[in-house]
Amino acid sequence: MVGDVKQSIYRFRQAEPGLFLAKYESYSSDAAEVENAVAFRTSGEGVPVGVEMGDVGVRIDLRQNFRSRSEVLSPVNEVFRRIMRPELGGIDYDEAASLQAGALYPESAAAKAELCILTQEDWEAWEKECRWTKPEAEAHMVAARIHDLLTDGLVWENGEMRAVQPGDIVILLRTMSGWSETFVRVLQDEGIPARAQSREGYFGTMEVETLLSYLKVLDNPTQEIPLAAALHGMLGGFSSEEMAQIRTASPEGGFYQACVTYAGGKAAGSVPITEEPSDGDGSTEKDRQLHARLRDFLTRMEKNREKTAYMPVHELLWSVMAEHDYLNRIRALPGGEQRLANVQMLLAKAQDYEKISYHGLFHFVRYIERMQKYQMDFGEAALPGKGGDAVQIMSIHHSKGLEFPIVFVSGMGKAFNRQESRDKLVLHSRWGAGLDYVDTERRLRRPTLLKQLIRRQNRLDSLGEELRILYVAMTRAKEKLILTGMAEEKLLETERKGERLSFSRIAGAGCCLQWILPALNPSDSALTVHPVSMESLVRGAVAGQVSKALSREELELQLHQENTDSMLDREVDARLSWEYPWKNRTAAKQKYSVTELKKLRKLEESDAGDELSQQADIIPLVPQF
Repeated sequence: MVGDVKQSIYRFRQAEPGLFLAKYESYSSDAAEVENAVAFRTSGEGVPVGVEMGDVGVRIDLRQNFRSRSEVLSPVNEVFRRIMRPELGGIDYDEAASLQAGALYPESAAAKAELCILTQEDWEAWEKECRWTKPEAEAHMVAARIHDLLTDGLVWENGEMRAVQPGDIVILLRTMSGWSETFVRVLQDEGIPARAQSREGYFGTMEVETLLSYLKVLDNPTQEIPLAAALHGMLGGFSSEEMAQIRTASPEGGFYQACVTYAGGKAAGSVPITEEPSDGDGSTEKDRQLHARLRDFLTRMEKNREKTAYMPVHELLWSVMAEHDYLNRIRALPGGEQRLANVQMLLAKAQDYEKISYHGLFHFVRYIERMQKYQMDFGEAALPGKGGDAVQIMSIHHSKGLEFPIVFVSGMGKAFNRQESRDKLVLHSRWGAGLDYVDTERRLRRPTLLKQLIRRQNRLDSLGEELRILYVAMTRAKEKLILTGMAEEKLLETERKGERLSFSRIAGAGCCLQWILPALNPSDSALTVHPVSMESLVRGAVAGQVSKALSREELELQLHQENTDSMLDREVDARLSWEYPWKNRTAAKQKYSVTELKKLRKLEESDAGDELSQQADIIPLVPQF
């Protein structure tokens, strides 16, 4: 049997660390006993009287770590010697459980582990200025540190040092929901290629959603939402203003009929065949271009609809993408390799679907719709290799068993999930079910003693799981470990005595930082604490935006000077100079509770608050009689 109870992180799958601990404690690692046990096994004399064969077992502690630098293992040992104990975590992190470096790396002062912290108070002071959420602020902090590593960082490979690449870096998160999307977006906005592996979100990606919308239109062009998505997406390229212009020209009937009419068709479903509008009908050059583009789009669509009668779905997809040069266009977008892998995954799914009894576009579209209805998502496609060209973002559970040169463990200030202990029905493998006592006469409900016992034990088991998850996360790094999080300023000022934390203090922690910071050695810690200011992050973000603006001006100047393609020049100029027409609405709050609306209405009546919306003057209706 091989295992490490410190890495048992599957409690949600009913994993029971106690089963392994019982084996761990029943075998001895004493050298004399090991020698005797081996002799019993190999001799022909059998086993001494009174000794069962099952008792003749030895324990071999594999303490040497051949993955990580000592700069990574030292902070792990420093922290867990003070916070992991049998009551929480399942094992006493003593000298026997500590990790010893077995890998050989050249000395490097830059390899020392770091803890980068934003304070809650600093974020609140800048919240209105930058409008960043907590995950966004932390993502900007990580992005700034990644920029530094990509500029002057080095990693050891094949006997020599080389520059850090984005694929050497991984960001580990306790939960992906609500965090991975934010980190990917912020890193990409900062010019850092990044991608996240998840089990959902595949059908919501732009490149896949565009193709699926187009397939729905080929199946039935009168579906207005898929038609609008196909026109507005990369296959059509029509702007919102152009689509509104098409609709305004034919306000009656469906949107597909409006498109056919604008392009010159005579009836719904007819292929547009008329010529462009003449100069004498009052149309402008822009109108004629829109007419020609729409006519071309609808003509191609009708030809593709004819192919659906005899062409398999995956071949139809290939034909559509080749016709619009779709693969090259999505590869040019941020995260292009991931987008390409997502599209290739859709092609593979379509090809696999053709192997079953159902065939044709109609059945494939219904198959996808049913998967979306019942939330059967694939998750984005996994890229081959170790990630080479992009920073990887993954959950700690997904990272178990893997190793990476540079590891960011983020979200250390996120509160532990204690929803399990708040349920009306709590369960325990040993003590059964815990319920509330309901007094129908007094109309009271209160937890029973058994429920309180189960709730407390579940909370301790959950904290032990969080300890082991933190251990797994911190031991994934080979050369550089960086922890990040947001905490209250008073936590940074916590007195550090370098002693083992008390059970009550460990059990009362609400996040990982409340374990890590008090456990650090006050005089010479293996983990360097770096408080990061919001001002420095905002300045860095502004500097990045200025750099992008300068790059845009250089591109515009170059295009104007070369003047090789006037149409391309106008298109680039139009896209780069476009501004969102409702900027003032982006700062408006999107959701109000009933209580908030009530308070705001009272403020409006007292002329002390902002008006939520412009109210029209009420004109009393006077009956004609």
